[in-house]
Amino acid sequence: MSLPMRVQDLGTGAAVYLPVLAKSATVLGVGWGLFVTLSPPNPAMLGLDLARKKDERWTERLLLGITPLVKSLSWLTGAIELHMSFYSSNWRVNPYTLTAFALGVGGGLWRRACYKALGKRFIFNIDGRRHSEHPAERLPLVKVGPYSVVRHPAYISAVVTWSAFALVFLNPEGSVGGSIAKMKTLHPILVLLSALLPLPLIARIPREETSLNDEFGKEWMDYTVRVPWKMVPWVW
Repeated sequence: MSLPMRVQDLGTGAAVYLPVLAKSATVLGVGWGLFVTLSPPNPAMLGLDLARKKDERWTERLLLGITPLVKSLSWLTGAIELHMSFYSSNWRVNPYTLTAFALGVGGGLWRRACYKALGKRFIFNIDGRRHSEHPAERLPLVKVGPYSVVRHPAYISAVVTWSAFALVFLNPEGSVGGSIAKMKTLHPILVLLSALLPLPLIARIPREETSLNDEFGKEWMDYTVRVPWKMVPWVW
């Protein structure tokens, strides 16, 4: 008689804690992916004052300015979601949450592969290399790893991890997303802003390619022939 009761208790406990564990894994996975994406592997270039550069673009100001804000926001909302997991059981394991987890973790791993391939060449500001501590140092054009598939793979991770963040924290089943969803005007505005936020990042690509062409010349042109896709194979 006691064995069926224990099995029943185990099933009840799993039903209670499985959503909490699934939510925690999703929030932590997405938070990690976004943190990796927004954390440059190399220190900021010394003496580079973007706020006073004459050739500064609005995309540079926006991206460099919001990066610390987005990192702080991701950890804050993540902490709220994890804390509220013990008071709310609305979270469910479904294709929506699984997609968010896969995008967050996959995007973070892809970004780390880009960091490893580029090494010292990976910096956030396009013109940072020429203002570096060792301006005479010429690093080779990277053509391996993710850069053998598309020319700007790191931007893929930025779009993917941000999409995962939006999926999690604008999810009406979550604590933060549920509260936002009740604000009938604010919720669609935030959804729209989340969709538009990657655009300044993508807008940097032509300028970055011009800079690389100036630096490497024919080698860069040969690379664009061998790897014709900028971000998405067979699409763009």
